[in-house]
Amino acid sequence: MKLKIADYQSESINPNTEKIDTAETIDIMRMINNEDYKIPAAIENEIDNIAEAVDSIAEKLNQGGRMIYLGGGTCGRLGILDASEAAPYFNAPYEMVQGLIAGGPEAVYRVVPGVEDDTEKVIEELNQIKINANDAVVGISSSGSTPYVVSGMNYANKTGCLTVAVVNNQDSVLSKVVEQTICVLAGPEVLAGATVYKAGTAQKMILNMLSMGVMIKLGRVYKNLLVCVEISNAKLVERVKKALVTATGLTDDKAAEYLDKTDNNAALALVMWKLDVDLDEAKKVMNSANGNLRYAMQRKINSSENIISKV
Repeated sequence: MKLKIADYQSESINPNTEKIDTAETIDIMRMINNEDYKIPAAIENEIDNIAEAVDSIAEKLNQGGRMIYLGGGTCGRLGILDASEAAPYFNAPYEMVQGLIAGGPEAVYRVVPGVEDDTEKVIEELNQIKINANDAVVGISSSGSTPYVVSGMNYANKTGCLTVAVVNNQDSVLSKVVEQTICVLAGPEVLAGATVYKAGTAQKMILNMLSMGVMIKLGRVYKNLLVCVEISNAKLVERVKKALVTATGLTDDKAAEYLDKTDNNAALALVMWKLDVDLDEAKKVMNSANGNLRYAMQRKINSSENIISKV
């Protein structure tokens, strides 16, 4: 694949920062900040496409599929970062959101030469995790032409996966091989071609929206409260207790009683409180609702017949 760097907006020269190397430190900071201000407006232009992707990905995950990020370099690291946060923040299975990076784990910490140009390794990696038609694969590439990502997305198409691209240049190769494209034109970088910065920031914001939006659609929050957090430290115990108190109006002591019964699972505690059921029945309700807390709280259980229905 022949790359035409000169055609990429993300590689163009930024006239606003041409004298940055001789500027005072305070002026350097202002130049950087002024450029970063442009990112949210660029994302706003793609809100419809982001929303479409969220709905499509959520549908796949509701069918038992997974969300898989593909990227090289900074793009791959951002995908892995976003994937690593989905499980603990929303108590989702760790395999539900995954990230693959060109060059494997070593490339998370350092540059591995040549791996982004490898079009075969990605197919092997996708086969290792057994991608299938229930999965959604999100290819991240600032240029929209990273061979590793393009090859992976082509293969994902063949397996029937939903394919989504996150790019920072128009009319990219990647956008032509996927079903849905999110193209955020963040403009020239502060330092020409340094897409780890503005483009990377835009990508991180988009991935935040994708994963958060999908988890909200899956019912992994209640109102705007994180009640499905995986508890791993004392701070999080207090966070879920505060969320339970806010959601229910319970006292701190009563909320603590519920959380003690559920091993600090605020989602189960909410179901127990809302439906006035014990822990075993709350688990049955949550399972019947496929982990969707909002649906679970709208249901009731007939213990004698073991039948769960909407209230």
